[in-house]
Amino acid sequence: MNEEADRGRRLRDRMEKALLDALPDIHINGDRNNRLPNTSNMTLTGVEARTLIRDMHVVAVSTRSACASRSQNTSHVLQALGLSDEQSHASIRFSLGRFTTEEEIDRAIALVTGSVRKLRKQQAAMS
Repeated sequence: MNEEADRGRRLRDRMEKALLDALPDIHINGDRNNRLPNTSNMTLTGVEARTLIRDMHVVAVSTRSACASRSQNTSHVLQALGLSDEQSHASIRFSLGRFTTEEEIDRAIALVTGSVRKLRKQQAAMS
């Protein structure tokens, strides 16, 4: 079990670092040390999470926890962390599985980076 947790943590940390390095205005939500090793929740400022998810339909991400995935309300967990409604609506959750590969992480990084850049550019053009 520890080996699997360590592997998930390494993949999660690698993904987070790559996205933080590639994109401005990203924030990792929650305690960076006391959390599940295979899960990441981040706010991508200036991007509506649902639009991002539709844009990169081949990456399995969500706007909320699995137990609340059908709710349209702002996540009570993100509210408890002090996020505003706007920040909550710009947040996505990644859950890495037991069989997630480094290649899949690389693909997710590329897709998220490309989609966020595209959506931010579209948003800026409409402003």
